[in-house]
Amino acid sequence: MPVARSFQIGVTLVVLALSGACGGSSLPTRPTSSSVPSVLALPNANDTLDGAYTLTLQIGSSCSAIPDSEKTRVYQASIGQVANRTDLGHVVTLTGAHFLTGPICTSASGRFAGIGCDQFFASEDIDWIGFFLQINNDQTHGGHIVEQTSSGGWLEISGRAEGALNSHSSIDASGRVDVWVCLTSSDYPYPCPEYRVCPSTDLHLRLDRK
Repeated sequence: MPVARSFQIGVTLVVLALSGACGGSSLPTRPTSSSVPSVLALPNANDTLDGAYTLTLQIGSSCSAIPDSEKTRVYQASIGQVANRTDLGHVVTLTGAHFLTGPICTSASGRFAGIGCDQFFASEDIDWIGFFLQINNDQTHGGHIVEQTSSGGWLEISGRAEGALNSHSSIDASGRVDVWVCLTSSDYPYPCPEYRVCPSTDLHLRLDRK
């Protein structure tokens, strides 16, 4: 079962373990050509937050299970909104890395329906912004990051972070993360014969607008 699953809207980013998948699942064990695509979140030109960014995620020194060389993750990010889905708010979509794909990411229901393993939620309120990499359940992995590293292993990142929204040209947020790390080099993360989980209390997330 997952090591951490607790979410409340607020202040910290989490990188979470889906050890339920590591223990086996009835879902497909590999992405397939019939994979359900992620929802399309389109930037709104009238919204000052939406647009294209470079996103740098620094997991922090307190998570010792991750090699130092892999604690800084850099992505291209698009912040947008999904048509007719007012329940989602802003959706952050990442590119520039090898993310898990397929129904195991997108086949959830409700708010998480169609949300991929390269997507997570964001909310803003005047001068505050929060990022939410959330876990829906033990069977689907969309709404947070599941990414293959350069070493061939996998990271699963879920949680939250918050920061001040003083400028839309750059955004800094911080929070807490729990990191699930599959140390085995493989094409697919689940089940993972060798994995570790560790918390990080010093996550830093920065977005720089292009």
